[in-house]
Amino acid sequence: MIVLEAKGIQATFDPEHGLNMMSLVIEGHELIAQSTKNGFFESSRGLGPLIGPHFYHRVSDTIPYLDSQTIDLLSKKIRFRQDPEPFSHGIGRYVPWKILHQGPKSFKACLDSHDQIAGITLAEIEGFDFFMEFEAEVSQRQITIRYSAKSSSQPVVVGLHTYYALDSMMKTCDLMGAPFYYDKLNKKAVPPDWFSDQGLRIPLNKPLDYTFSPQINKEGFGEVEVKRGVSNLLIQAKATPDLSFQLYRGEDSPFICIEPIAAINPRIVTQKNASIEVRISL
Repeated sequence: MIVLEAKGIQATFDPEHGLNMMSLVIEGHELIAQSTKNGFFESSRGLGPLIGPHFYHRVSDTIPYLDSQTIDLLSKKIRFRQDPEPFSHGIGRYVPWKILHQGPKSFKACLDSHDQIAGITLAEIEGFDFFMEFEAEVSQRQITIRYSAKSSSQPVVVGLHTYYALDSMMKTCDLMGAPFYYDKLNKKAVPPDWFSDQGLRIPLNKPLDYTFSPQINKEGFGEVEVKRGVSNLLIQAKATPDLSFQLYRGEDSPFICIEPIAAINPRIVTQKNASIEVRISL
């Protein structure tokens, strides 16, 4: 495990299992839904997984064929669901990363499509070449993450899929943004009751699986804020080529996924380079 610490913050990452952010404690508050730990142990979903180099499920005819023997070999090394799309949200969250630098407050890691699991290259699993870099640094009550991917052959995308713990004080996600959202590939107008004097106020008492386009400030950042009683969870991000926030909550789930992603709509990706910088604070 990698544990980063600064005043008022501790962040724990698992580099052997997709650089998952296992825990993020700010001012004594655990922000990551530990109730999702079983999903992480079963299939690399839950806690603080990565997105990349693809989002959600690949188009079926682009998924490389892996025979049953290969799948069995991989299942002994990494955690995934043996579904038609075994590596939802990209191979990055399933495999060990190489640590390039590690200190008490920061680390840097990379993942190369030439890397192998059970004698199989990541390019053979993902279906194309790629190179990814990830950096995390903590400072007073804030973590900053810089994450990028590039490919010479196929479009790529990167993002964070953190499962934030919900409590009774967390009623809405607030953001300044466009008056529309994407429901998968369908562009829809924001309902009138989601507007507030400060922009969009999205209720968290119902299921969500939508993509929002934030307003970008002069430093290039968009942001989502969630009120937690006397404190506010603030997630700021800037990205290339574009930035969106995917909000996901299942029926009655004890978490809200607030996913900064380097695309207007992560289901429509066209660029072979993507990068994102995310700041999380309380």
